[in-house]
Amino acid sequence: MAFQFDIIDATMGEHVFTNGTFTESAISVMDSEDDSAYDFDFISENARNIIVIFSIGFQTQTVTLSVALDGEEVFELFVDAVRKTEDCCNFTEYNANEIRNAQFEQDLAKHVYRILLE
Repeated sequence: MAFQFDIIDATMGEHVFTNGTFTESAISVMDSEDDSAYDFDFISENARNIIVIFSIGFQTQTVTLSVALDGEEVFELFVDAVRKTEDCCNFTEYNANEIRNAQFEQDLAKHVYRILLE
């Protein structure tokens, strides 16, 4: 499962990367447990700029990630995932996934969380 995030200026309603407030180089994603960098992709196309985290759920894990812009935390992503095998198939069961420390909206059709940056 990929976790996708738009970061929107809550006052102006604009994407903070599209309007030039931040650039891709401002993004950091860190594992809160050990402060190690966590892999992410930045997809920029059609005036949309999305942070994508793919690597959660390929193994059993509970992870809390801190997503920051220019060193300031914007939100935390908490995920509790259990990797299972049943009937010769491997899959991941997500017991919990939460966005913390930020207001957000979820676009279920596009599978994107819109983080509202104050």
